[in-house]
Amino acid sequence: MMVSIAQRLQWIWVSTLAAVALAGCGGGGGGGTTPPPPDPPPPPPVACEPIIDSSGTPVPCSDALWVGGGDGAGAAGADGTAGDGEPLVGATIRLTDATGRTATAVTNALGYYRMNVTGMTAPFTLMLTTADGKPYHHGYTLATPKARGFITINISGLTDKLCSDMAVLAGKSGAGELTPALLAANPSAASAAIRNLATTLKSQIEAAGLSTSSFDPVTTFFRPDRTGLDLVLETTAVYIDSSGATQVVPKPQTACTLPSDWRVGSNRCLPDVHPGYLASGSTIKLSDNAGALVGSSEYACSDRVLTPIGTPTCNAPPAQLPCSAPSSSWTIGSASCQSDTTPTTLESGAQVTLSDTVGSTTGTIGWSCSNGALSPVGSATCNLAAGKCAAPASTWSLGEASCQSDTTPTELSFGQTVTLTDSIGPTTGTATWNCNSGTLVPVTIPFCATAPEPACDAPDPNWTVGSSTCSADLLPTSVASGSSVKLTDSGSPTTGDITYSCSSGKLSVSGTPACVTEVSDDCSTAELAANGWSISRSTCFADALPAKVSNGVTIVVSDTVAPATGSATFRCTAGALVRQAGATCTEPSP
Repeated sequence: MMVSIAQRLQWIWVSTLAAVALAGCGGGGGGGTTPPPPDPPPPPPVACEPIIDSSGTPVPCSDALWVGGGDGAGAAGADGTAGDGEPLVGATIRLTDATGRTATAVTNALGYYRMNVTGMTAPFTLMLTTADGKPYHHGYTLATPKARGFITINISGLTDKLCSDMAVLAGKSGAGELTPALLAANPSAASAAIRNLATTLKSQIEAAGLSTSSFDPVTTFFRPDRTGLDLVLETTAVYIDSSGATQVVPKPQTACTLPSDWRVGSNRCLPDVHPGYLASGSTIKLSDNAGALVGSSEYACSDRVLTPIGTPTCNAPPAQLPCSAPSSSWTIGSASCQSDTTPTTLESGAQVTLSDTVGSTTGTIGWSCSNGALSPVGSATCNLAAGKCAAPASTWSLGEASCQSDTTPTELSFGQTVTLTDSIGPTTGTATWNCNSGTLVPVTIPFCATAPEPACDAPDPNWTVGSSTCSADLLPTSVASGSSVKLTDSGSPTTGDITYSCSSGKLSVSGTPACVTEVSDDCSTAELAANGWSISRSTCFADALPAKVSNGVTIVVSDTVAPATGSATFRCTAGALVRQAGATCTEPSP
């Protein structure tokens, strides 16, 4: 049974009074008045009832938690779990109240902590420092301490996100800048932040069997058992972006949350792009190329366990490279400008503005150099001087015909006229422009028409197919574009035909040309006329012969002129004249 300090003091005070009274009475019979009887002893002290924590565990009044006050009616505690899917063991929790008072606790093997907040004033902010001394997550609560009770204040990546959102809303950079005063100034920001978080993690929350309408990662007590809120934590990646704000990304349960930064000595690097998490079985290389320090760090993930690969780097970048001189000319629309001065190389971090103040155009353009790379600064300008006209368009149309100038047009001076000409097919035409006080005015209606397609030269009258060569019966002439001509050889000894087509001055053969040499069975009489026929030693020559003898025809020839006379019969067989029996040829006797 516990006895309060006040009760002990009351008993000591009553006992002392009683002893003094007895001493005053003396012991020797002096005949004085009889003293009044002493007051009755106080009732026995009332037992101190244990206080129930958020997990339902009784915390006895004798617990070290209540040292300095806890057995009274106003005793109050705070507790919760610190975790990210895995418990944060041995972490130090530091709580700060609205008046600046603080309390601390250390998490156990389950990530659970308790602390005495008797007499402290809400709202509260909390900061978690890992067992190895690294500042990590933040938490908060608007709840007022309960007399003889506990308020739940979990700390996780999700509570860090809530703290960050409220701090950013108040113009701060991240969760570490949230204070009890900021919480008190805008208490409704907390509920808005929770609603936004529930919307972002809707799928994870519902998959864990929780309701988005009642979701609260601060006050929902949990254990690191991969169910409920702990499952939501395990399927959410939390990281700090380059601005210092906390971000959350849904992730597969077996994936690994990637770190927000990496350190080499006192150097700290931040990834240029943070994907939030790494899928199990994958590797990734995070790089910092944009900050004052540059470096990289590589990681591998296997079933929620993230392992560094190799040695991370994070160092001052190498010396910045200068930039080559920017171009001395630039163009805006149809106006082209030329710098008054010749640009030179730029050191990294330097800027230069080029100006064109002379000539038909005026304007400026700015450049900056960053480690060897030139980039434009602001918006470049380039305008025609007063009275000048921009170069007319190099194309113009009339109906469905479009023309293109043979030459590239240039800007015009005041009063200048120019005629653009398209002399190259398939369209031809002209367009004439005049510059009038900076405005281009057409002098005539632009002309543009499709040029007639050129005809083709006469084709070759001869053509060959295999070993046979044919010649046209009639000499061909030129062929109009889109037309065709057929040449024919109908004489002997060859016959055939060929067709030519003309398209835009180009002649081509259409179809398959033909040319064959005729084979005849008739017999020529030329050899007979030259050699005659001989009988013994006499030779006769026909008085007359046809040019040829048809196949199968027999002719009879005679020689009636001395000195030799005679006759013979010849028959034409398959192109050969064959002398028949009975031929005669004799000379008179001397």
